[in-house]
Amino acid sequence: MSRAQLTSMTADNVVQETLVGSTGNSIKGGSVAPFVAGKNKIINGDFGIWQRGTSFAAIGNSVYNADRWFFYTDAATATVSQQAFTPGNPIAGYEPTYFHRTAVTSIGSGTYIQADQKIENVQTFAGQTVTVSFWAKADSARSMLIVLWQNFGSGGSSTVTNTASGTFGTTWQRYSFTITLPSISGKTIGAGSSLELAIRQTATAGATMDLWGVQVEAGPVATPFTTASNTLQGELALCQRYFQRFNADSQYCPYAMAEISSTTTAYAILPHIVEMRTTPSSSYASAGNFALSSTGTNFTPTGLAGSTVSKKATQITITSSSMTAGRIGRFTDYTGSSYIDLSAEL
Repeated sequence: MSRAQLTSMTADNVVQETLVGSTGNSIKGGSVAPFVAGKNKIINGDFGIWQRGTSFAAIGNSVYNADRWFFYTDAATATVSQQAFTPGNPIAGYEPTYFHRTAVTSIGSGTYIQADQKIENVQTFAGQTVTVSFWAKADSARSMLIVLWQNFGSGGSSTVTNTASGTFGTTWQRYSFTITLPSISGKTIGAGSSLELAIRQTATAGATMDLWGVQVEAGPVATPFTTASNTLQGELALCQRYFQRFNADSQYCPYAMAEISSTTTAYAILPHIVEMRTTPSSSYASAGNFALSSTGTNFTPTGLAGSTVSKKATQITITSSSMTAGRIGRFTDYTGSSYIDLSAEL
C-alpha cells in the first residue's frame, strides 16, 4: 500500500484525504487499505439500521434513536431523524444511503447536545492509541468535543474521561481525532462496563448536527470507513444483540404460539432473532393492539408482560378473559400497529 498524498491535519483535527494507489488511480473509499470486518468498534456507524423508528421529536436525555445510538444533553431537547443522501452525495469515494441528524428544538439551560454510543467492555483499546473519525457538518461553525469515557460498570472503578476538540464546519468533511487511552491496570471492572463515545456540539436554538461514517479503531491514522461487520445482515445482527423490535408487517401478523393455562392467562414463547447481550427487558404496544386467537375466537389481551426471559427467548404472559384452559392459541397483531421491544442495551 502507498499513500501518495495526504493533506495535513488542521488545528481542529480536520482531515481531508486524497489517497492514490501505486498506479496513480484513485482508490474507492480514499485508501488502498482493505475493508476489514471488526476494525471499527462502532456498530451502525453508517446509520443504516433504525429498528425503533426514523424520527424522534423533541426528545430529552438518554433516548435511543438509530440503533446503538442515543441522544444526550444537559438540558436541551432535540429532534433526531434519519435523513437520506441524494445519489452522487458529497461523501467522496462512498455512496451512503442515510445520515443521522440532530436538530435542537429547545435550549432551556442546556449548553450541549451529543450523539453517544457505548462500546461493550471497558478493556476495549485500553492502553492503546485510537483514532475516532467521522464525516459531519453543522448549520453554522460550532464547537466540537469528542469524548471517550472508560466506564468501569456497576461496582467498578470511577469513570476516566479522555477528550479532543475541534470545530464543525458547514459542509461535509471527514474529521479525525487521535486519543491515547490510559491503561486500566489496577482498576476494578464491574458489570456492564464500556468504552463510550460522545460527539458533542454546542447547543444553540436551531442548531443541527449531521453525522455519517463514525469509526473508532486502533492506531494513529483514520483508515477507510467500514461498518463493524462490513455486511448489512451482519450489522443488523450486531444491533440485535442489544435491541430487537418485533412488529407486524400486516394486520393479524403472528408473533408466537401460546398455551392457554387458565381462563385468564396464556403463555407465548418468543425466540430471539439472535442471542442478546444479557437477559433483556421487554416493552409492548398497548395490549389492545394484540390478539390471542384460539378455535376461531379472538381474545383481546388486557395485559402483557415478559415473565420469564433468557438471552435466547422471552416468555410473554398474556392476560385476558373467558379463555379455555388447555387449548393452544396464536398470539398475533390485531391492529397492524403492534410491536414488542426487547432491550439489552448497556
